[in-house]
Amino acid sequence: EGVKTLGIYFSASWCGPCKTFTPLLKAVYESKKEKKDGLEILYISRDKSQEEFDGYYGTMPWLGVPYTDALKIDKAIQLHFKTKVKAVPTLLLIDPKLGVLIEKEGRARIH
Repeated sequence: EGVKTLGIYFSASWCGPCKTFTPLLKAVYESKKEKKDGLEILYISRDKSQEEFDGYYGTMPWLGVPYTDALKIDKAIQLHFKTKVKAVPTLLLIDPKLGVLIEKEGRARIH
């Protein structure tokens, strides 16, 4: 068992498309958790304040980088995986065993 796929989810409370996509992602996440399907998600906020982060992240069932560390971790992930995350929502899919980026456009796999 264990984590087979790690989704790194970049999102923000002020983003309209994020507010549409997050419930879809949540449904898929909860379904895969029930089936013990090996999906874990790490949320990285692009919110503008701790209050925005607290309110939005409070609706999410997965792991999240603390707001105060989000910018630093955001940059480190982009550097490590040699990718640019220009817009939200973005879902990177990672193979945690190999430490490699599987899919840059992970949103397309969530439906």
